[in-house]
Amino acid sequence: DAFDIVHGDGKRQLYLFEDPDCPYCKKFEEQLPKINNVTLHIFLFPLTTIHPHAYEHALGVWCANDRQKTWTDKMIKGIDPPAVAKCANPIDRNLALGEKIHIDGTPTIVFADGRVRAGMMSAEDLERMLGGG
Repeated sequence: DAFDIVHGDGKRQLYLFEDPDCPYCKKFEEQLPKINNVTLHIFLFPLTTIHPHAYEHALGVWCANDRQKTWTDKMIKGIDPPAVAKCANPIDRNLALGEKIHIDGTPTIVFADGRVRAGMMSAEDLERMLGGG
């Protein structure tokens, strides 16, 4: 229920719960290109109580022909995804999963070993927690 962005050989894994309209997610996304040899599994997690258009933006990202580019355009360049009627998507499942595992903010980072960190992290802190690259 995620889409992947691979940097380098992709051998390390990060599972990211992110809201396309979250300002802290945007700052976090600016750090991610500095991390090499990692696969980023992006779970769209719109928090509509604080970002009323987040669900439609998440839907626009998921339904895009190129999710990675559309996500990067939204998060780095501030370009909203094109409006879409609808497509099969995992957004409601992602929200249910987040509720089940007690994710209540974005970004939330889940490491392959099960550690969970809520909030913005610098590239340096991410590298340290990933164990180098």
